[in-house]
Amino acid sequence: MHHHDFIKLVYITGGQAEHQYMNENCIVQEGEVFLKQPEVEHAYRVPGGGSLEGYNILFLPDLLEKEFQTLSTVASFVDFFYVKPFLRESNVYHVYMHLNSQQRIEMKLLMDRLTKEFTHKLTGYRILIKTSMIDLFVYLSRIYELKAHKPLTQWGSDAEVIKHISHYIDLHHAQPLSLEQVSQLCGMSVSSFKNKFKLYIGKTFLEYRKEVRLTIAKELLVETDDKIVTISQKVGLEDLSFFNKIFKEMEELSPGNYRKMHRKL
Repeated sequence: MHHHDFIKLVYITGGQAEHQYMNENCIVQEGEVFLKQPEVEHAYRVPGGGSLEGYNILFLPDLLEKEFQTLSTVASFVDFFYVKPFLRESNVYHVYMHLNSQQRIEMKLLMDRLTKEFTHKLTGYRILIKTSMIDLFVYLSRIYELKAHKPLTQWGSDAEVIKHISHYIDLHHAQPLSLEQVSQLCGMSVSSFKNKFKLYIGKTFLEYRKEVRLTIAKELLVETDDKIVTISQKVGLEDLSFFNKIFKEMEELSPGNYRKMHRKL
């Protein structure tokens, strides 16, 4: 078993193996693609005489930070890149996206272009690598959008699903996951999701996320020298005026005064 600090995109082009991941074992084979988030142990076991071929694209999360912020307005990208891998790791379900023959051809072209730039490192290769990776993730998001996926309610009780969603918010509070997106993901109407979230968590989805974001913001104000606008963006609130408003409503202090007061203690 081994784990990484970087994100890994895996695309299997030949053979098959048993993939050990989060205490689960699944068979991976040609045409399957999946994401592995940081800090998660995994291993492959290839049968005797067999083989496993494919591409591993490894990168640090901040490499495409700005580009991913833009892509995060696209629902299918948020689901494919953030939500589904997280919930897979939470053992709600285990999923690999399987590409058909036509999709595999396009995927290979994208992967070959990416590896060619990395191998030859000609002038401007870093820019072209980033561009190729964006092309790749947009392409996979489109495939993901076309595929039918079971709602999470088929993989556990309402209480378990809501628990995993709240845990996802704890870890990914900066991601712009909308109420409509998360309701659809859970296979519920917006009104049903809102009622069940409040029933099991004790507050609404929006209240819970706001509380998580402001709790992280308070820690950053005290423990870092980051500008307030930077902290606002780090917790997923791009509008500084709105951040200041809700912070003051919660703490009865502006972010600046909160920092001054708590750094003196």
